[in-house]
Amino acid sequence: MDELCEFLRSRNVPEENIKQLENDKIDPNVLLLMNDDQLTEYLPSYGDRLAVLGYCRLKGKNPVARKSKLFERLKAKLAKSDDREHLSEKLPCQNAQKKERKIEIGWLNFRDGKFLQMRAKKGGGTRKISVSKNCCKDQLIEQAKNLFFPGQKNAEGNVQDFAIELTDFQERPLDPLTTVGDLYEVTKLPILRFYLATTKRDGCSENQLAASPNPPRPSLPLAEGQETADVVYASSSNVLSDTNSDLSPSIAPLLK
Repeated sequence: MDELCEFLRSRNVPEENIKQLENDKIDPNVLLLMNDDQLTEYLPSYGDRLAVLGYCRLKGKNPVARKSKLFERLKAKLAKSDDREHLSEKLPCQNAQKKERKIEIGWLNFRDGKFLQMRAKKGGGTRKISVSKNCCKDQLIEQAKNLFFPGQKNAEGNVQDFAIELTDFQERPLDPLTTVGDLYEVTKLPILRFYLATTKRDGCSENQLAASPNPPRPSLPLAEGQETADVVYASSSNVLSDTNSDLSPSIAPLLK
């Protein structure tokens, strides 16, 4: 605005006219929006009006002025960004407010003395679903059975033919009272993975099932992203072959 005033003084525009422009906050950007009748109220001389319009247009095309405007816009954006950061610090974590969380569930089937991760074309694969944060082991098992045993059966047999266990992302049997929300709170993982571990009852005697109702847990990490085979080798186990073993010695090594 000061530069505009100096330009008008250089053309001997009366000081009262310049003061009126300042009082009404008429800057170069506003001048370019005014029609001739409006400009006449401030600049009675036709030549002054033409001169000041040319000056304002030239000023708008000035690279220095344009850079200054860009700098001001950048500062405004940075100020807004800081405000958002401060606001986000005050807001609680969105995930903590959610009533449901997404999880992944895979299927491990114990066959021929080893655990196999069943691939999608065999009815397995990795499924992503949303469950309540209050979901516990029993509810997750029901969800998994519905996924991998639609209609209570799949290519491997009927769901009643299997002893079933549910393991967490570390392939350990899940505690019955632990909820999905508890695991998210403790692990801080972006998404949790569970496994439905199944063992065909036909391969075990009734005494073995009574002594160890849960199938042995795979102890080796599963390979991720391998879709070339129907199944993936997980581990070998001879736990079920020891019919005289006590329950605790059978399960204890699996929880290490």
